[in-house]
Amino acid sequence: MTDSRPGIEAPLVDRPNGEPPIVRGLTATELAWAAGLAFFCWLPAGLVLARVAGTPVVAVLFCSIVPTATVYVLAGWFLRLKRDRPQDYHILLAKRTLACAFGLGERYIDRLGLWDLGRSLAKPARRRRARARAPRATR
Repeated sequence: MTDSRPGIEAPLVDRPNGEPPIVRGLTATELAWAAGLAFFCWLPAGLVLARVAGTPVVAVLFCSIVPTATVYVLAGWFLRLKRDRPQDYHILLAKRTLACAFGLGERYIDRLGLWDLGRSLAKPARRRRARARAPRATR
């Protein structure tokens, strides 16, 4: 979508406070996590393949091509998951799925009490109830 005035081609930004996607729907942080996890998941298979082939070059080749393909496929999946949904929807979806899988029930409100900037809410102070005092006897 763009501005409707003639001569102006300014895009309408729908996620102004979030990281911009850089690779097929993945932000820089998500890309780093996906690449790291894909590498460590495929590393044992690459080492076994290198042992079978008898050369470490196969492991290097395998551990560079397969994680790249994994990140590419994962980025496409994230692109479909995030399309036409609010910002950080995938995080809420993951929390709900894990909560239901472990029998905690669905919670739409995150009960950790953390703010976006890393601060936590202070515990509310207990209010002291005013004790009902008996009326003083007058002399």
